[in-house]
Amino acid sequence: MAEIAQPDGERRPDERSDAEAFEIAGWTVDPSTHRMSLGPQTVRLEPKVMRVLVYLASRQGQTVTRDELAGAVWCGTVVGDDAVTNAVLKLRKAFGDDTGAKVIETIPKRGYRLMAEVRRAPLSPLDTVADEPGARTASPTIAVLPFRNLGGDAEQEYFSDGITEDLTTALSNTGWYQVAASHSAFSYKGRTVDIRQVGSELGVQYVLEGSVRRMGDRLRVAAQLVETGSGRNIWGNRYEGTLADVFDFQDQITESIVGTVEGMFQRAEGERIRHKRPENMEAYDYLLRGLSHMNKLTPEDAKTALQHFRKAIEKDPSYGRAYAYAFWCYRRDVQLRGMDLSPEEQAEAVRLMEAGLQADRDDPIVLWQAATLKSYFERDFEGALALIERSLAIDPNSPRAWNARAQIHSFMGHSETAREHAEHAIRISPRNPTHWVSYTNIAESNLQDQRYQEAADAAGKALQLNRYGVMAHLALAASCVKLGRIAEAQAAIAQALQLNPRLTVSGLPALFPIARFRNLESYLDALRKAGLPA
Repeated sequence: MAEIAQPDGERRPDERSDAEAFEIAGWTVDPSTHRMSLGPQTVRLEPKVMRVLVYLASRQGQTVTRDELAGAVWCGTVVGDDAVTNAVLKLRKAFGDDTGAKVIETIPKRGYRLMAEVRRAPLSPLDTVADEPGARTASPTIAVLPFRNLGGDAEQEYFSDGITEDLTTALSNTGWYQVAASHSAFSYKGRTVDIRQVGSELGVQYVLEGSVRRMGDRLRVAAQLVETGSGRNIWGNRYEGTLADVFDFQDQITESIVGTVEGMFQRAEGERIRHKRPENMEAYDYLLRGLSHMNKLTPEDAKTALQHFRKAIEKDPSYGRAYAYAFWCYRRDVQLRGMDLSPEEQAEAVRLMEAGLQADRDDPIVLWQAATLKSYFERDFEGALALIERSLAIDPNSPRAWNARAQIHSFMGHSETAREHAEHAIRISPRNPTHWVSYTNIAESNLQDQRYQEAADAAGKALQLNRYGVMAHLALAASCVKLGRIAEAQAAIAQALQLNPRLTVSGLPALFPIARFRNLESYLDALRKAGLPA
């Protein structure tokens, strides 16, 4: 992130609120009321999203860089690329332009260009609207570092990790914080680091750190909130009780941080949607044990994880998240190697998905996991996107949800949108080891756009993080054929066939939902030339 300086004597965008209305793509845009309308349909935009639209409209047909947009709209406030990306994504959604083809075009590695005609331009690029009364200029940013396990039993490490994950989700779900993704924060596990360094590397203002000591059924949790700029401890507390009190501790920690940090910003709304608590603490324990295996990516660990998730469901049949992680075990195998499951296994995965949604439709993890399964198993992309939108409305900071969104758009042939979502997932969680998914999505999007060198580069990054992904190997192979690197393409095909010997060119659309890929025939032809059996 970088601070964009404001030139001396230049008017701030929020110094005037009398920008004229204008028409674009059939819509009438009124910056003074933050609204745009098309017939009876009216959409209200956030003030800064409207500013982005006004600025782009004032430069219709011209390329506007991200830095230029940040400087004009955020006026010296420190913002990341994701702030600009989010604003553009919201504009595309408002215009019904999710493919990014009609209204706002992305210029790779540069910025954006407004393609639609503007019939009545604003008075000037800076002639934009004021923030609403009480609106914040920026959201507080926070990271939850891995809580230390003080119990002396290494096998209890999963429990302290689980509490860290839950606190990250709870803070994100308040809707008022930009929360560093847990995988980025977990890169500091077991290390002694300077809080100022963490703040600089993750781009956060605050860090929550603490410890967990579990002794049988007894539990002690300590937590403290540190300001990264000064290293000052601004809040701390200790909680003691039984294992059944763990969720109360998490709520108290979250509420304390909300109150403490909001005292420095604007007062926010009270509570947001929280994921449903398990009725049985043994179910929670089994869930955390399963996650400790699932994150290791190997097929053997996935089987062990599924056993733990099934035990969690047995202990608490109403625990939605346990169902989500159980069908995740099936879905990830398909994601890695293709639809190679038996009809019975496919039916069981769908049953678990439906049970999870029935148990808890307000858990963002259940929602994005179900969306991904729908796209792979049922090829219901529209239904999957509806679930993703609901998931991101609850937790907008989840890189995995953004990756799922990217994946679905890629399957639909919306390559530009897919690439933007995947890049956004990387920006909000730069150290996340699951970004093999992001880079695979980027590789597939670039391949669809016939940007072969960029596709090969992204596929290589995906395989560095996870060598088990068939689609990354295939993307690398096809790209290398197009680049004339035949030996490298053949090696990639050999690796893919080791992972799934049933791979064929003709059978690929049945294994993976790629039937709507742009330039599909060119892709399949490249795989033939690389040596994939017909």
